[in-house]
Amino acid sequence: MGRLKLVPRPLLFTMLALLWMTALFLFSSIPGNHVPLPNIDDKLKHIVAYALLGFLLAAAVASHVGRLAWYHVAAVTLLAFSYGMLDEYHQSFVPLRNVSFGDVIADTFGGFIAALWARRWVIIRKPGTT
Repeated sequence: MGRLKLVPRPLLFTMLALLWMTALFLFSSIPGNHVPLPNIDDKLKHIVAYALLGFLLAAAVASHVGRLAWYHVAAVTLLAFSYGMLDEYHQSFVPLRNVSFGDVIADTFGGFIAALWARRWVIIRKPGTT
């Protein structure tokens, strides 16, 4: 019996990445420190949030092209960096929020680590791809 496909995998991961980007934008629109997140280190929050984004972007790329090469990891990292910069710029207009390049570094690191992990996961699942 075949598997029911409601949404093609490439479209699913792309939609999930866009949905998560929207959630990040909405979270960063909340004034001050009223964001409903666990009380953990700010940089760790950024790393985890952008790791999820990086994984979803890497999964979207891998499902579109069938592999995840090093330049795909670099592209995902660049997207995480760019969205982190855009998010910090956006926060400059939100009352009681501050702009931090350290947050952008944490965002980039999270996206990079997730893309790297996703690349390793794709290679393990599909031997012989680079």
